[in-house]
Amino acid sequence: MHCSEDSRVKAVVADSPFMGMWEITGKLLAENFLPQWPFQDLINYSFQNTFQVDMKNVSAAKMVKNLSPVPILLITGTADTTVPTWHVERIFEAAGENKEIYRNPGKEHEDNGSAVIFDNVIHPFLEKHLGPPFDLAAEFRMRQMENQ
Repeated sequence: MHCSEDSRVKAVVADSPFMGMWEITGKLLAENFLPQWPFQDLINYSFQNTFQVDMKNVSAAKMVKNLSPVPILLITGTADTTVPTWHVERIFEAAGENKEIYRNPGKEHEDNGSAVIFDNVIHPFLEKHLGPPFDLAAEFRMRQMENQ
């Protein structure tokens, strides 16, 4: 969410954003049957040496507060087990004005990148906040077809 500090950002679309680095690494370690200690601290140590940032201080909920009045669209699959929906819900609650959320019914983490969602959710959001002409939909569909 570096965009909260960049005045060139005019709108944000976030697909399955997670609350924070510390929370998501703890979840992923547990899912892989690894103890949080010492692994989470080792990962954090590596993160600090590489990026000069403590994972405990990386919080989307804190950063999104500074984003307002830039419009933000949050997308989540209601069956997402990789980044559970509660992450997105808490980020939405923390966001200021100009916030929208799309809950993709019954969909998992990897199911949010379809052309249907782009055409019916993302494109209208961007057109509403950035204004026409905003015709990336055709380009997106062409890329989707090329990748199939």
